[in-house]
Amino acid sequence: MFEDEDRFWEIQEKQGRYKKPRIEFFLANFIAGQIAGEVNLSKLFSEYKAFVKKGRYPTVAAELQELARYGAIYREIIERSGENALVRFSRRLLPWDVTTVFPLVMRLWATPSINDDEKAACLETFLAFIVRRGICGLTTKNYNKFFLSAVANLDEKGWSSKALASFHLEQTSETGRFPRDKEFEEKWIATPVYETLQSARVRAILQEIEIAKRTRFHETDTLATHLSVEHVLPRQWEKTWPLKDGTVPRSDQILQATFAITEDDSTLGRMVRRNRLKETFGNLTLLTKPLNSSVSNAPFDKKRTALREHSLLVLNREITEQDDWDEEKIIERGKSLFPLARDIWQEPRVVGSGESQGNAD
Repeated sequence: MFEDEDRFWEIQEKQGRYKKPRIEFFLANFIAGQIAGEVNLSKLFSEYKAFVKKGRYPTVAAELQELARYGAIYREIIERSGENALVRFSRRLLPWDVTTVFPLVMRLWATPSINDDEKAACLETFLAFIVRRGICGLTTKNYNKFFLSAVANLDEKGWSSKALASFHLEQTSETGRFPRDKEFEEKWIATPVYETLQSARVRAILQEIEIAKRTRFHETDTLATHLSVEHVLPRQWEKTWPLKDGTVPRSDQILQATFAITEDDSTLGRMVRRNRLKETFGNLTLLTKPLNSSVSNAPFDKKRTALREHSLLVLNREITEQDDWDEEKIIERGKSLFPLARDIWQEPRVVGSGESQGNAD
């Protein structure tokens, strides 16, 4: 038992520019969460010595008990085994690689005055903040300072989901603001997310949408782990998917469209628009890798037949109900998917005096 415990803490991991044993990352996150301030990993011993010198613990036994309590929380975050809200949050956070939220998450989970439902609600807010900002193309710069400022704010105002929502709604800077529903919807429908986000993040988002579409009548609410992102209108569409007026682009037009940005009624402008829309959520779905490879650049009728015969996903069943597939269908589908996205990654709301403060644009 102790040997397994030792191995867990000695395993080397990489966070940011550092590669160190887990025990060092744990201690750095622990101290940062307690002081609501940054910790220098390269001077961790000095940082911890300064931390304990401030008389935070009456005895060594109390200090060790606190480290053990937070160590168990950190281990749950890293191992992701189990089904509590913390583990589910950590699984969903994984594709986003935002470890700077760990001090805030650890403090939240260790706070005894918050019940489990409130803790789960706060974790949902953390994830919604990260996902919405990613889809809206907002920077991750200074996330470490932002999440530590949240710790300081909650220490001052009290740890609760209401205080956390108020904190988020007060932020106006580009490095910390929470995208509201209107902005989120615009970016969801129009942004070429397959280019701006990593494929793993797009896949994770589509998986959550698929699960949300399932009802109590479906056989399972879990998905295969080997699904990949598929473009309904292919990335290389020029030979098999003519423009709406039947135009098949020439090679020089294909090259020009790669670098052009203007969308208008010219052939080039329509190609630029199609190239953007093909990378949006409205054109993306999930398939097994073999099925993805077999239909990748096929015209819609063949792709639709393959989806009908081989896919059980709700996302794909809805696509097969369409008679054709073009830019307008992509926009329409993006709009139809958005209400689920809005409900999964919700905007913070503070309800008081009969009003919701979460709907400001």
